[in-house]
Amino acid sequence: MHMVHHLLLYRLFQCNILHNKTFN
Repeated sequence: MHMVHHLLLYRLFQCNILHNKTFN
């Protein structure tokens, strides 16, 4: 369960970085 939560956070973080890159 904890592993899945960590994965979700990682995914969110990755998406955020991609979004920032697209913005710039």
